[in-house]
This record gives sequence, C-alpha cells and structure tokens, in this order.
Amino acid sequence: MVNVQEVDVTADVLGHKCELPVFLSAVAMCGLGHVDGEVAWTKAAGAAGVVFMMPSLASKSFAEMTGAKVDGQPLFFQLYVNPDRDVAKAMVQKAENAGCTALFITCDAPQLGNREKDKRNKATKTAAVHAENSQDTSQGVSNALTSFIDPSLCWDDLAWFKSITNMKIILKGIQTAEDALLAAHHGCDGILLSNHGGRQLDTARSAIEVLPEVMSALRENSLVGKLWVAVDGGIRRGTDVFKALALGANAVGIGRPVLYSMAAYGQPGIERMLRLLRQELEMTMRLTGCVRLSDIKESMVDTHNLRDHIATVPRDNLYNGVYVPPGLPEYGAAVAAAVRAEQNPASLMAGLLAVLLSILKSIGLTVIGSSQAAMLHRSAVFLIVFLVVHMLGNLSFLVSDAAFNEYGHKLDVLRPATTAIEIYLLGAGAVHAATAAAASWRKRKSISKEPFKSGKLLFTSALVTAFVFVHVRQFRFGPGIGEGYVVAGADGVHVRDLARLQHETLSDPAQVGFYLLSLCAVGAHVWFGWSKAVPKLVGLPKEHRGAALSIGQGMTVLMVVGFALGPLYTLAQASNGRVQEL
Repeated sequence: MVNVQEVDVTADVLGHKCELPVFLSAVAMCGLGHVDGEVAWTKAAGAAGVVFMMPSLASKSFAEMTGAKVDGQPLFFQLYVNPDRDVAKAMVQKAENAGCTALFITCDAPQLGNREKDKRNKATKTAAVHAENSQDTSQGVSNALTSFIDPSLCWDDLAWFKSITNMKIILKGIQTAEDALLAAHHGCDGILLSNHGGRQLDTARSAIEVLPEVMSALRENSLVGKLWVAVDGGIRRGTDVFKALALGANAVGIGRPVLYSMAAYGQPGIERMLRLLRQELEMTMRLTGCVRLSDIKESMVDTHNLRDHIATVPRDNLYNGVYVPPGLPEYGAAVAAAVRAEQNPASLMAGLLAVLLSILKSIGLTVIGSSQAAMLHRSAVFLIVFLVVHMLGNLSFLVSDAAFNEYGHKLDVLRPATTAIEIYLLGAGAVHAATAAAASWRKRKSISKEPFKSGKLLFTSALVTAFVFVHVRQFRFGPGIGEGYVVAGADGVHVRDLARLQHETLSDPAQVGFYLLSLCAVGAHVWFGWSKAVPKLVGLPKEHRGAALSIGQGMTVLMVVGFALGPLYTLAQASNGRVQEL
C-alpha cells in the first residue's frame, strides 16, 4: 500500500538531469534506415530530455549532428579508436569542443564480427567521418569500416586518452567482472556493459546477464557509486529498464528500438517510442510500489535463471517466417506420431530421468558458494542425506535384534570415520541453526505478525532441536554405552546391545508419543524448508519445479514413516508381551 499517484522517473546520467534513466546508444550508419539519420536521433533526444551518444561511424557529418541539438542539450561521443592516433586525437578533441561531456571508447570490437546480413545486403553508403578515404564496400559496410579500428588498443592507452581530454571516460563493451575492476583500476569514470547487440562474438552473454556478477565484484571492492555502470542490448520495454536498474545499473542504453522507430517514422517515431518507454516504466514502478528510481531494489527481480538457463536456438526473424506454408495433412500425422512417442514408456522414463538430473544439477549449483543462502542450503542437504541413511539403518530393527545390534557394531568398527561424521553433523547443524536464526531475525516483524505463516520453520526447528538433544543423550551418551548393555554378536564379538536399549526406551507409550510428535516436527520442518527452497534452486526450469516439490515432499513422508516404524513396532511388541503376561 504505497501512494504511487506521482512517480518520478527523472535520473542523473553522468551529471545530466534527464527525463528518463535512458540514453540513446550509438548505432553506426543510421542513414541506411532513414534520410535524416543521426540528425533525427539528436532532435528526438533533445525533445524527450535524454542524452544521445553520437557514433564515430555516423552517416551524417559531425556538424550536422551537433547543429541539430537544442540549447543546453547534453551529448556523449562514442569512439572507435583509429589506428592513426593523430586522427583519434582530433576526433576526441572535436567532440569535446562541440560540448560532448563523456567519451565512450568501444573496447569490444578490435575487429567487427562476421555480419552475414551486411555482406548479403552490400550497402554502399559510407561513414561521413571517413568519407574522404577510399572504402571497399563490396563485402558490406561493416567489413569496410574494420580498417578504421585499431586492434592494438589496450589498457595502457587509457592514460593517453586521459591526457588529451577532460571528458569522462567510459569503456563501452565490458562483458566480465574482471574487466570492470580493471576499468576502475585504470581510472575510468564508468563502464557500459554490452555485447555489441549480439553482432560481435556469437553466443556471448547479454549485458543483463553479466550485470549481477559485475555489481557483486564492485561491492566486494567498495566501488559501488564510484564507478558509473550502464547496460545496453535487448532493452525493449519499461520492465527491461526496471530490471536493469534493480540489478544495479545507473542507466540504460537503447539502440535497435530507436533505429526501428526512426526507420518507420523518422524523428516523430523516436519520440513516440520514448513516450511509450516512459509510460511502461512508470506503470512498472507503480505496480511494484516505487515512487522514485531509488526505491527500485534488487530483491524485486528474480535472477536465478540468469546464471544457468536453457534457451532455444535464436530465431532469425529477419529472414525466417516471411512465408508460412498452408497446413498439410501430413503435418497432422506427424503431430499424432509425436504424441504417441510421448506415451511410450521409454520416452516417459527418459523424461523422468531428465527431470531428476535437472533437479540434482540445480541443487549442486545452489549449495556451491560462500553466501549465507548457500551455507544454509548446503547444511540442509547434508542433514537430509544423513537422516535418510540413518532411517534406512534403523529399519534393520524390524528384521531382528541381532541385525540391529550388528548395524550398530559396524558403526563402532568405523568409529574414527563415524566420529568425524558426527562432528561434521554437529557443525552442519550449528551452521544451519545460525543461518536460519539470522534469517528469522531479519523476518522478526513478519513472524510476530503472522507467527504460523512466517515462523513455522522457526517453531518446528525448536522442537527438532529438543528432540535431537534427548535422542543423542539416550542413544549416544546414555546407559547404552555401559557394560550392562553388551551382547555376543554374530561372530562371537561382543557388541553393544542397542536392541535392548531400544526395547527399554520405547516400551513406554509416553516416550513413543514424544518420539512420534518429534518425528512429525522433523517432517514438517523438512517439508516446509523444501517447499521454500525449490523456487530458489539455481537454474531449475519453472516446468520442473512441481516435480521437484513432489519428489521432496514424497521423500519426507517416506522418511518420517520409516523412522516411525521402529518405535511403533517396539511398542507393539511390548504391549503384546504385557497381554501375554496377563
């Protein structure tokens, strides 16, 4: 319940107050899409109150682009570093003299990628900034412009750039946390995370995927707020802008939406697109209870699918789907055959195996790491595995007293190992309790308001702790370790008479009732914990969550039933003995 009647989407973008946390990212050769080219971008940016990043490989001249801006309109400049540093220096200083306040140095394109569409189209228009130079456009404009980009650009060159300009220096095309830290180390004012519109290195991750690990690295090195961070690529909706800001970006760059709007409607199209983007961002903020951009938090975005996700092969919408053939009878037969294949037992088993492997993989990814969440889940997984193994061992009591004693003897024989496991169990239990207590402390207000809904894990854990204390005291450090509880084993070796101890302890209905109540608490704790953990499993596809939930809950029921069989069987034997005595 937040008053969201007035939503403020204005932002500071590298020292400029803008109407949106958005800037128009540089796109080369815009004149191929519309006769006005970059001039339309400049005018639309001025009208919308956002910044335009002028491209160095523009179809319009520098004078035409800067001449179209309104008074006080900020501009950025994107630079492909020329092999001739005198040419590069002249371009940088020309941009600064024209009023550009930030220099975006493209660092992800020592060579332009294999742009097959460009090669097929063979556009002949060239960049205005290089119009005086001869360019071979027979293999497309991108291939021709590669000759104007210096592949020897490196970190050492940043000192030279800082010596020739007072503009803020931003590295455009950062794609790893390591490079983000290096940019800060070399004195850059900011970074623009980008995979160059997906047209450089095939299968490179998008900027939004890289953003969380970059922000994590900056936080660890106390650089958040000191290094400006922006993203571009794949931003199509206001919700995309919201997600980027939530994950730590200071601003968002857009390219293709501007290009497509310009190609269809010129300057008015760009302005209309920016209005739609603003409306969508405002709507998203209202629906999430955000009045200003600073209210947007990382917790509002689920990032579990970013690290490990399964994506379909990208569809080339520019060339595919132009012609859709009419439905043919054989298509229906093929669909029917596919349905029959899904009903095949072998197919069903393969599908189940795939789901199980997916769940196991997700659990493995979730428990790796040093975060508090990873520690909590890792200790929980170890404790659950121990409970299942311990339950299976206890079932030997149903076979015979001798089998149960032999099970205990094998554990004694392996005593150094079992002692180490016990110590690790105590540590895992302590870690689990500590991390859970920390989480409960953070949720103390909601627990006090809704104790059953928010505090069920806390209350069941208290019962479980009491049960573990009593159980360990009786069966690990109780009279069962004394000389009075020794019996000859299968090989004549004296073993602890754990069966006798179990008969004496669990012949009392009150003791059995306590054990059954405690087992219900254990089951409830595992049930609730698993239900809460499944949506947080790293990389688990949404379609597998239901199966993961059912498998965990089914395992919990079987575990509780398995543990309960021993006390119930012992009590039944004792009751039968008492009846016979009567």
